[in-house]
Amino acid sequence: MQLDKLVRFFSTSLERKMMLVAMLLVTITMAIVGGYWVDKVSSESQARMEGSATQMVNLLAKTLATPMWNIDLRFIEEQFDAVMMSPEVFSVAVYETNSSQPLVIRQRENQLVVDGIYREAQVIYTHSGQDVELGTVRLVYTGENIRQSLDQMKIWIGVIFLILIL
Repeated sequence: MQLDKLVRFFSTSLERKMMLVAMLLVTITMAIVGGYWVDKVSSESQARMEGSATQMVNLLAKTLATPMWNIDLRFIEEQFDAVMMSPEVFSVAVYETNSSQPLVIRQRENQLVVDGIYREAQVIYTHSGQDVELGTVRLVYTGENIRQSLDQMKIWIGVIFLILIL
């Protein structure tokens, strides 16, 4: 019944038909632009986070590349605390060579890894031209913050979309 009334309303004059076409064009355009915008922001954020994770794990591998007798756990913990200041970092750990248990680990409590980015780098100390592998640094980034900002963006696009329709 409602559909019949709507069809009759738009079929009575040219102005109403033009208004319907304009509404449809605006709606379709807004949907396409909104979808493109969300996709672009998502891919840019993901690429930026992947680059940051790679850069961070390489930096840690280089700063920890000192002889183990010349490094203390407090130094490593302070570096890890500084790394954990970034909200994208979920966990960071250093493993000694041939060990499955971490020497030092920092991990966020009560948070899940969302769209995790996992990076690993060897900690290599060079002495007298010889490379000595001391261990491995493992870093996990989470995309939870990116997901939250994208969800907020989708809500705003939906609100604008509804305003344009009404």
